[in-house]
Amino acid sequence: MSKVTLDSIAKELNISKVAVHKALNDKPGISAELRAKVKETAKQLGYRPCISHYKTGLHFIYAIKKSFFLFAGEQFYTTIYYFLNAECERIDSTLNLLFYEDDDLVSTLNKKLASYKPSIAGVFIAGEVGKLSLQQLCELRIPFVFIDFFSPLYPYSYVYLDNYTASYTATQYLIDRGHRKIGFVGDITTTSSIKDRYFGYLKALSDNGIPARNNHLVCNNIEKMSTYEDILPADLPTAFLCHCDSAAHKLYLLLKFKNISIPGDVSVLSFDNTDLCKTIVPQLTSIGVPKEKYAKKSLELMLEQLEKPHAGCAALKPYLCERESVAPPPAAKE
Repeated sequence: MSKVTLDSIAKELNISKVAVHKALNDKPGISAELRAKVKETAKQLGYRPCISHYKTGLHFIYAIKKSFFLFAGEQFYTTIYYFLNAECERIDSTLNLLFYEDDDLVSTLNKKLASYKPSIAGVFIAGEVGKLSLQQLCELRIPFVFIDFFSPLYPYSYVYLDNYTASYTATQYLIDRGHRKIGFVGDITTTSSIKDRYFGYLKALSDNGIPARNNHLVCNNIEKMSTYEDILPADLPTAFLCHCDSAAHKLYLLLKFKNISIPGDVSVLSFDNTDLCKTIVPQLTSIGVPKEKYAKKSLELMLEQLEKPHAGCAALKPYLCERESVAPPPAAKE
């Protein structure tokens, strides 16, 4: 089978090679419809972008907080790691997993960089990073790509979900199904992603003339609770928006403990769209980005930095995967 090139895609669609290049690299100058058509045709033909020789045989690090990666219900960062590892193998490169404690990112990285032979070409850092670490990382002369995190204050490369828009979309989805009493589950003081999701939720409520109720905020990362303590509001919402799938799973258990049915009494919607959504009953409606997109875009930004150092950002657009955990509120069914 002959190799699929930009020329062959162009001939298939009867367009110029320049138009194909713009579409596949998300460059301006062509319509959204043509861009989508080119990408779909390239996928059908089995096109794989050419990677030059100097971008192969490299060694990278995937750095993540130990508590994130080893958390029993974790399916988000682990899945991204597996996809990213596969992407690195595709270019005959390696991805080394590095755990660090909350305040020891830079010192742990320095030890690894000093001891690893051959040298590390770049570092992927998964999850939220503190201000001090961000400042200290500037001193390390090596490319970084942050995954699932963004800071406008530091000129690094970031691949992240637009959490504000995602949460607005998720909340609007619940509102469109008749819900007016919507709770939010997540500790908004812990990470910027949870905070952005909370603000997107508030914006959607405001835009629909629905007052935000303080007692409907469960400011707790309940997935980390070891007990079934009663943290649910007495005035129970008809729907909950959870900051992640693991939190939604724990909410399922808390509601079941109180004989509250899902979605008959309370609807549940969450973020990340991990495999967990398909294993719990009822299957969980969730919003997120395919984990392979995180991996592909992260490696792409890393390779671009190796060619020409710069700070590139990719805000991935979310999609909603409807399953069985959302229904109209009980009053709307009568």
